[in-house]
Amino acid sequence: MAAAHRPAPALLPAAARTGPPPRRHRGARLLAPAVAVLTTVLLPVPGVAAVRGISPGVAAVGASPGVASVGHGSPAAAGGTGSRAVTGHELIAGPGDDLTRLLDQLQPGDVLKLRPGTYRVGYLRPYGLHPGTASAPVTVTALDPVNRPLLQGYVRLVGADYWRLSSVRVQATIAGAPALDMDAGTGWAISDAEFFGARQTGAYANVVISSTFGAPSGFAFSGNCVHDAGVKHLWQDHNIYVNFHGTPASGGTIERNLIFNHTSGAGIKLGDGGAPRAPGPWNVTVRFNTIVNGGTQIRMFGDVRNNRIVGNLLALSSMTFSSRGRSMGMTVENVVGAGNQVAGIYVYGASVALWDPSRVVANRGDVAVRPNPRLTGAWTCTGWRPLYPPAVAYGRYGTGIFPL
Repeated sequence: MAAAHRPAPALLPAAARTGPPPRRHRGARLLAPAVAVLTTVLLPVPGVAAVRGISPGVAAVGASPGVASVGHGSPAAAGGTGSRAVTGHELIAGPGDDLTRLLDQLQPGDVLKLRPGTYRVGYLRPYGLHPGTASAPVTVTALDPVNRPLLQGYVRLVGADYWRLSSVRVQATIAGAPALDMDAGTGWAISDAEFFGARQTGAYANVVISSTFGAPSGFAFSGNCVHDAGVKHLWQDHNIYVNFHGTPASGGTIERNLIFNHTSGAGIKLGDGGAPRAPGPWNVTVRFNTIVNGGTQIRMFGDVRNNRIVGNLLALSSMTFSSRGRSMGMTVENVVGAGNQVAGIYVYGASVALWDPSRVVANRGDVAVRPNPRLTGAWTCTGWRPLYPPAVAYGRYGTGIFPL
């Protein structure tokens, strides 16, 4: 696990002391040349026939008797046309393998497991992901969740319908780029992962949820650790930047994450840029996150609608967002959208729990500045657990029940 940047001791709680890639039509296939992937192994998922669309040169073992393992476009594939009759295979890849090509070839039900090690992926932007389905998602995860792979570079997934990314660490290393950009897509899920590096690359965020190719819907960003945002752009460097342009069908959930060290911006920003009435996300639920040590912890801006903020633990806000020099746990600025609600927010280390001078967000109660939550395990991706009993209901490990 990467060593998180540690701020000055005075900020510690008392108890702690690049343009978009061209997109292939979803029905198209990748006609790739042979790939020299020597460490990649193809295994059938138990009970699933092994008909495979994988490049020649990738080892295929354990296929069901009488079922061919073939490359994309091979006439030997089911039906004689290059299409596959069934899906669902397990691949194992290691550092040095071509992850761009492997991701492009994954089909519904496939599972790609990454061996431990460092993957210097550079710009990892597959040209056309095959969508998964609700019943057969595409999964990319660690072979060994205890020894997680580290991806260094910039990971951008466009239209990753029903994809699952979990148990990996992603470090931003490309100048000006985040660690992860999820653009558009339906039903995707990012879980149990770590994202960092924007402080070194000068990016505006470690994680971006965007809409160059359409607004995302039904997504889940849960159980992750996002830390050490940039410090280059005052008030603009966030850990998670949710800037997609909403529609009635868009939205998703950001929950049970640990987010810390964003002193030049917000832990989570809902909104795109700083222009008045700028389109922003609709129908996003931000719940049960622990967000610590930032300019502010949650920020809403512009035309954002029907977002719900509930059950979060927000600590140590340092930026002043008003002429009176007061720090804010959560800030609401120039919001013109309707239907936004907030409830059950535990705030420590800020002058004001919720700064909403125009009162455009519905406050459903239990939003207040409170005593030190006495967080243990500070500055790690396994800590930030509150010892103060009234704080236990809130944040990443929260057990509370709130009205939203």
